Amino acid sequence: MNDSGTSFQNIEHIEAVAWHDMYKAAPVAYASENALNTTLIGDGACLSHGQLVVTELARVVGVSSSAYIDEAIQWMQENCPAGWSLQIPRVQENAAIRGLLEDLGYEAKGNGWAKFRHAPTTVEMPAIPHLYSRVAEQKDAAVFGQLVCTGFGFPASMGQWFSELVGRPNWSVLIAYWDDVPVGCGAIYSAAGYSWMGVDTTLPEFRGRGVQSHLIRARLQHGMALGSNEFTAETGQPDAGQEAQHRSFSNYVRAGFARAYVRLNYVKSTGA
Repeated sequence: MNDSGTSFQNIEHIEAVAWHDMYKAAPVAYASENALNTTLIGDGACLSHGQLVVTELARVVGVSSSAYIDEAIQWMQENCPAGWSLQIPRVQENAAIRGLLEDLGYEAKGNGWAKFRHAPTTVEMPAIPHLYSRVAEQKDAAVFGQLVCTGFGFPASMGQWFSELVGRPNWSVLIAYWDDVPVGCGAIYSAAGYSWMGVDTTLPEFRGRGVQSHLIRARLQHGMALGSNEFTAETGQPDAGQEAQHRSFSNYVRAGFARAYVRLNYVKSTGA
């Protein structure tokens, strides 16, 4: 799984537009109460959550041109509390941008995120007793929201936001069941032949039973039926040599995904 810059702009762009649309889906009251905001800049997106300044919810993603970096930084400074991240792929094409950020007082924190790609022609779906999944319908929206909040440890109020993805154009939400009990979920955003897969979570008491692996494959099949031929997803990048011990990383690899590159998370240096 060697890092590669191949098609990194497309991989970044589909995730950026998916998250931008996800933020646009938030109910007006929730967005107002939580200072939720987003904008598109170049091929990327800026995401701000005023109450939860964590990398997933407060970041710049997909802005891979030096022409737009200053604009993205200015927007984030005006719309998001301190602590947000600039996500920049560690590929040769972005060497100048990474140097620019370091000159501006930003530094890469942690291992970054592993960005995966997959272009399947077929998908094997191993049978697991008691486990099945289906595409969520409007009546399942609240269940999906509850699963996301419980699985990720988010405040329950966020459920109303994620529930809005069920039935939204370009989105499909799958819910996994264990003996008819909802135990996990995952979303897929599809456009122009590409699909981004995210919002993967399993209830803590059902982890280690193959739920995430099942949902990965189920979404691949669903996306292919919609006409997608390129898929992307991401997980935290494990320490070197520890990839096999990282459950989500391993689940994606077993499903046929390959790491395309590592995306670094740049934050403002302390005192800079």
